[in-house]
Amino acid sequence: MEKWRLYDREMRSSGRVIDETEEIPEGLFHAAADVWIRNGEGKYLLGRRSSLSTMGPLYMAPVHGNALSTESSFLTAYRKVQETLGINIPADAGKVVETLFLDDPEKGCYREMRDVWIFECEAAPRLDLAPVKEFESIGWYTADEVSALFGSGEADPSAAYFAETVAPVPGFAVKRLGYKTVSESVAELTRILRYPDINGQHRLFGGKLLEMIDEIGAIAAMRHAGMNVTTVSIEHLEFKRGAFLNDMIVLIAKVTHVGKSSIEVRVDTWMEDLPSGRRTIINRAFFTEVCINAEGRPVPVPYGLILETESEKARWEGAEKRVRQRKKAKREGY
Repeated sequence: MEKWRLYDREMRSSGRVIDETEEIPEGLFHAAADVWIRNGEGKYLLGRRSSLSTMGPLYMAPVHGNALSTESSFLTAYRKVQETLGINIPADAGKVVETLFLDDPEKGCYREMRDVWIFECEAAPRLDLAPVKEFESIGWYTADEVSALFGSGEADPSAAYFAETVAPVPGFAVKRLGYKTVSESVAELTRILRYPDINGQHRLFGGKLLEMIDEIGAIAAMRHAGMNVTTVSIEHLEFKRGAFLNDMIVLIAKVTHVGKSSIEVRVDTWMEDLPSGRRTIINRAFFTEVCINAEGRPVPVPYGLILETESEKARWEGAEKRVRQRKKAKREGY
């Protein structure tokens, strides 16, 4: 049985979590998401719900999902597309265009705070791989064709906001050559600390470590982009504990976020105990790398990012918050 977190009209958590079968108190709403997928031809992906669906059987509809109590809107959208269509969509190709408060049981929604997502990508759904058999068929439709489906009563009436909310949204996704997973660009470095790495206090010299993590972070970004990058910022450089002469350290760099021309990379540095093989984190840093051309000018990242695991999705969300903070700092000059 699903558990839902409840929110007020200001989209603030009420602190209450209920079972999906419980009555939702007046003035509170459970979270949900509709996911519209639009391709390069401007067509939208709709599915015909199964006759066994509990929400509008046989209606034509976008992907819809209720947010679990532990999920954000992004995680809900990403999970439901994977469950319903059998694919992972590019994380960098989506955004929320509206949040609607719906309360109309006749249309299949009761006290629901619904985020409307659009993902712009060339999706290739695989219903045969979908673990949840919500749709019995799928197809691509122009905006006029989608509106006609609502007019004929074939489409889910709870998504009738389409013409006013979804159709007018202009294109926003960066055009990519393709998409890569996080695992395709992971970079790792292992080394034994020697005297040139040690400072006057007989510990690993912070500047030496910074040099190593800057290099390994850039390698991960270059692997993802397939081109040169340059470091533009370092954030949350945390020295959690020291390392000493003859210690074995392991640096692992993973792409966490892809923007228009920037790539965020997280670099974790571990100390590995030789007898047990146990690793202890000693440093964590986030680097922002920008793709550059032969003249050293910023250019768009050629490849977007596909997220495969829950931890990758969580890291993407954390990166989104840091991106917003960076933009705010730039606007306000601090």
